[in-house]
Amino acid sequence: MSEKSYDSNKDDDEIPTHALLKFVSNVSGPLTHVEDVKLPKPLSPISPTSRPARTNAKRGPKSVEDWIREIRKAWGNLYEVDELGKSWLAQIPAVQKLAAGKYGGRMIGSGQALQYLLNQVLTLCQHYEMENGTMEILKNFPKLKLVEIASQLGINRSYLSRRYMTKASSLLTKAFQRVIDQSI
Repeated sequence: MSEKSYDSNKDDDEIPTHALLKFVSNVSGPLTHVEDVKLPKPLSPISPTSRPARTNAKRGPKSVEDWIREIRKAWGNLYEVDELGKSWLAQIPAVQKLAAGKYGGRMIGSGQALQYLLNQVLTLCQHYEMENGTMEILKNFPKLKLVEIASQLGINRSYLSRRYMTKASSLLTKAFQRVIDQSI
């Protein structure tokens, strides 16, 4: 026989074709002589990749739209500290610094720090002069639903969202960015 037998002690990662053919030909019928069947080299263990869990995460600086969207999401979850802790806003150095100083040693410290900062920014924003709809959103959201705020103002919810919620979210984002820039 000119065929070489497969040596499982070889360092190469590739299984020779002749070894696979021999394995397949020996396994196709009933196994009467198990000692004659040589199994191919076992696969190397799979190593986890370094790719982040979220594949849609963008690298580099965040856009203004990303900031507004994330502030709006965090604002909507203002009373859910666990959800706030999952936000990328909770990983900002100013929030981490506050979490370590004021809420150190707690698992949900970054969520609490973000909640504290958002409440301070909301209070700060209410001192500015603005349209009544924007002010009502800043005072009442997320305690009240947008439908309830719209009914108090006598307008429909979609108009409130388009006109006033957009302004309130932008104002809150700008104020939040100023606060974290000053605290670094």
